[in-house]
Amino acid sequence: MKVFYLSGLMAGIILLFATEAETAVPNLTGLVLCVASSYKLNLFTSNKI
Repeated sequence: MKVFYLSGLMAGIILLFATEAETAVPNLTGLVLCVASSYKLNLFTSNKI
C-alpha cells in the first residue's frame, strides 16, 4: 500500500513542476496528490520523538 502512496506523491510532484502555469488544473491536481499522499504516508506527523 505504501508503494501506491509513494507513486501518488511522485506523480503529484511531476504534475506540480512539469506543467505550464497557463492551466491551473494540473497544478491543483498535483498539489492534491502531494498533500493526500504525504498525509497517508504520515509525513506531516512526527511520531519519532
